[in-house]
Amino acid sequence: MNPDPLDDIDGLITLAMSGAGSPLLTLPQLEELLPVLADRRLFVPSMEVATYEPSGKAYADMDLSIIGLDGDRDWDAHRTPAISVALFEERFAEMKQSPNSYQIKIWLDDHE
Repeated sequence: MNPDPLDDIDGLITLAMSGAGSPLLTLPQLEELLPVLADRRLFVPSMEVATYEPSGKAYADMDLSIIGLDGDRDWDAHRTPAISVALFEERFAEMKQSPNSYQIKIWLDDHE
């Protein structure tokens, strides 16, 4: 069994602020992590999402990922924290409303 990445939040944040990105997170784990990120003034400028449908179908989800593929808005999000935060919040809300499960890899930045 894999260890819970939230058992070492400082290590997770260190990885997520590097080129490596975070360990894979489930949606509930990401939701649990968000208040810690807010307290530390960190945000998610980039993420990769794998979607697992109840039918068993699994795929890399480019519609939910934030990797610079959404034209100007997605690209601008990498340079503008407010745009980045809004884009992440939209994608996160979409995942929460879905019956699918997810594996999510995030990268972090600070508001400095």
